[in-house]
Amino acid sequence: MNIWILSDESSWINHYLEDLCQSAVNNGHVVHWVHKVAELGCGDICFLLGCGQMVPEHKRAGFNHCVVVHESDLPRGRGWSPMTWQVLEGKRKIPICLLEADEKVDSGVVYLRSFISLEGTELVEELRQKQAKETLKLVETFLLNFETLRENGEPQIGESSYYPRRSADDSEVDPERTLLELFNAFRVADNERYPVFFRHLGKEYQLRISLRSKDD
Repeated sequence: MNIWILSDESSWINHYLEDLCQSAVNNGHVVHWVHKVAELGCGDICFLLGCGQMVPEHKRAGFNHCVVVHESDLPRGRGWSPMTWQVLEGKRKIPICLLEADEKVDSGVVYLRSFISLEGTELVEELRQKQAKETLKLVETFLLNFETLRENGEPQIGESSYYPRRSADDSEVDPERTLLELFNAFRVADNERYPVFFRHLGKEYQLRISLRSKDD
């Protein structure tokens, strides 16, 4: 098959997509990996992975299927950064779906559902590692069982809900709360791009977290 992958140029998942591309090539597929909607050509499948860009209908029409992976129990939890929001909610079993991209965000037919299991101790890099592992597993399963799965997609049923887009300001914490109360906020924070911070006496202070090695 002629496969295209679209991911944002700055997405953390790019680190993991090289293995996906190589695996697809080894299985006889032709793979194109781009970072801008304008660079998309035409083909059999387009995977939108780590992609915050809107892909218009005329671009999606160039593919038999345009597919996205989303970490929620759809139709609940549509929208932005669903895994981050659920970790902040204290969840340790995060649903993840592979679905058809549609004009309305995260509303398409669902082809595969799975879960990401958490221990409640993972920091952002380990969260991303687990998310990427399950994402690639869903993509590879879809490719291996393409003919069957494409015919058995399930429309989303039930009331939908939406997570809002996150910004750096969402990493602000209340210094009056305990560390344990704030722990999930530390877990999802990127120490370099959007570290946890708090305000005190008119100034802003950043806080960073890392796992202490037993050898330290």
